[in-house]
Amino acid sequence: MSDLGKLARRLVGVAACAIGIVALNGCAAGNLSPTAAFALSASALSGTDRFGFDGRLSAYDPSGRLESQTGFRGEVSGHKPSALVWEGTAATASSSSYWNHPLTLVSAIEAGSSDLKYVSRSSDEVELEMKLDPDVARDRIKKELRSQMSTVALETGRLISERREDAGEQAKSKLEQANRVLDEALGTLSVSTVCRWKADPRTWFPKSLSEESLLTYTLSGNSYTEKRISETNFQPGRDSDTMKNGSTTK
Repeated sequence: MSDLGKLARRLVGVAACAIGIVALNGCAAGNLSPTAAFALSASALSGTDRFGFDGRLSAYDPSGRLESQTGFRGEVSGHKPSALVWEGTAATASSSSYWNHPLTLVSAIEAGSSDLKYVSRSSDEVELEMKLDPDVARDRIKKELRSQMSTVALETGRLISERREDAGEQAKSKLEQANRVLDEALGTLSVSTVCRWKADPRTWFPKSLSEESLLTYTLSGNSYTEKRISETNFQPGRDSDTMKNGSTTK
């Protein structure tokens, strides 16, 4: 068969798959490329009017010690995030401007990812692995670190206003030093992010999204690597009851 014939057959297969999706029958994972499978699953998530999610974010320092661990739970209603609760060792600093919203990782994958491949496939679950493009991964972490520093600065300003002047000057000096260190680190920052996406191939609604990011940077001529791990679990059409307990952000 000619190349054009092969192309025509592939296009017929794609069209048949699309018809199956409209009919809510879907396509078997075995008939889809990893890229097409992820596109279907991401569309299933964005097309769902209401769902709940929960998970955990863990950050490790250069020595491998667990630095902070924060749980979260939230819900989406009317295709928009309606509530988000952070809880755990870093919950006191978990305003909406401190951590990236868990669902922004989905947007980052859609904006720039590569090396998509199947990890496993069955009638009940499909697992995909992908890498964020380096620039997308780095910009995502930079934005979060800048937001965290801004939150710290606001809190420092509040403390300064409540204390004596000399203590305030010391706090300002420490904050300026921290900003210089952050600028140096961000100037050399490289980020490698690998994600795993699990979905139900019958509906293509995702079950979970996990992330492992390695942050490498240089300070005073020394190279350091930190790690962060996150996992988000999705529950279609379920209220996550986030408003009853914890610190809520929107």
